[in-house]
Amino acid sequence: MADSPLITAELREYIQRFKIEEVVTSAINSLAHKLPGDPFTFLAGFFADLSEEPPSVSEIRAREILLETRPSLEVIIECQSKGQVFPAPPFVFSPGQDEGNYTLDNDRMDGKGMRNAARIAENLKSILYEQDIANQRKIDNLLSKEPGITSNVLVSVSFSCAVAAAFFKKVPVYKHIFEKYTRREWDTGPFPKLMLPLLFTGKSNGSKVKFSRFIIYEAHAEKISPHALMDGTKKIYETVRKILASGKGGEAGLRPSHSGFIPLAENINECLKIIEDTMNQSGFNLGEDFLVAIDCNAEEYYLKDLQKYEMDGFKAPPDVTQLTEFYAKLVNDKAYIGMLIDPFVAEDLNSWKNLAARVPNKRLASVKMGKDIEKLRAHAENEETKAELWLPSAVAFHYSYQVTNIIDLAKVLTKNNCNMIITEHPFESLDTTLIDLAVGLKAEFLQMSAPIKSPAFAKFNRIIQLRT
Repeated sequence: MADSPLITAELREYIQRFKIEEVVTSAINSLAHKLPGDPFTFLAGFFADLSEEPPSVSEIRAREILLETRPSLEVIIECQSKGQVFPAPPFVFSPGQDEGNYTLDNDRMDGKGMRNAARIAENLKSILYEQDIANQRKIDNLLSKEPGITSNVLVSVSFSCAVAAAFFKKVPVYKHIFEKYTRREWDTGPFPKLMLPLLFTGKSNGSKVKFSRFIIYEAHAEKISPHALMDGTKKIYETVRKILASGKGGEAGLRPSHSGFIPLAENINECLKIIEDTMNQSGFNLGEDFLVAIDCNAEEYYLKDLQKYEMDGFKAPPDVTQLTEFYAKLVNDKAYIGMLIDPFVAEDLNSWKNLAARVPNKRLASVKMGKDIEKLRAHAENEETKAELWLPSAVAFHYSYQVTNIIDLAKVLTKNNCNMIITEHPFESLDTTLIDLAVGLKAEFLQMSAPIKSPAFAKFNRIIQLRT
């Protein structure tokens, strides 16, 4: 072809530069091998696959959907690549009760409608049109600079772009997240240790017990096989249900919440006894197979004027010194208690430090400190304040932030030897991106809702699939 006298020198150089003769020969050979019914469509696809044009945003489609009667936001990113337009899989964002600054329809769905948020999400096409779907940081920067865009829209579109980028790279979302986080290719496990709420207590659940949740979690990464974990989890929740049904209050003691059971317990020790009996009857060893984390939720019991806390077992509200002694005795008496979550208000770092020194072999974790990741990240990166930065052994957060915000926070936590707990908030969807996020960030813990309802089962099945 290039030797034809009808071809100019310029065209000859062009043919040689792009190896067009080799490509055409390869196309003809492939056509002869396949003998497709429609050779022209086959050749169009063959040549399209050779294009190096990266997929770019073509369209944003969003709609309100219902999940267990709660409005949620579904976003699909359509991308154009190699002359064609392809829709990526959807991402569904279901908001928590008090998370973030949301755009909601105040005049419908009890003030929680998402139609207006869907409209705003679709209008963001104007700033993302033809943006490289793989450039997550640029996409997130453009989104965050757009005035008046609330967190439910930002998060939905940001994660939808990450899902789309993984789809067009033909890799799972967790591998895509990992590559963005580490700048290297996926290198398999370890996978996050599973945390499962067993008992819900505290004021918000009408319980006399001052702590908010009692959570079981794997003592060692992947010590329990995926199949044993699946069978065991089913057994655990069946057993705790039977124990509560046969105990104080009978069936009234069940009262399943969105992710656990609310026992009619009088104090902390009764809750721990329920957990001990549950795990023993389920065939697991507390302390070896599973440990217990207690969500103290100190913010709910803090008496700011007195600088004291409401707590079981005290005639008068204890001060921080008394409470520190209480915690230290509790975790030392019950060796299977491996973690305390938010034992003090987030601002009282001295009390956190003192307790950490008293119980060096136990984990102190915080949900409250993960509520404002931008503030935490800025504090860690500021030359004047980073020397004063103190973090507990783990910080918990979920996807109420853009993808790059979460990746940046993960880097800060890792640099400061602080582990990550990726959490599922209430009112979740069947979307399993949260699991891929935890796996991709190499989080130490993945706190899920109890596998009682379909959304939790979907995520539980996803983590079992990845660990198998």
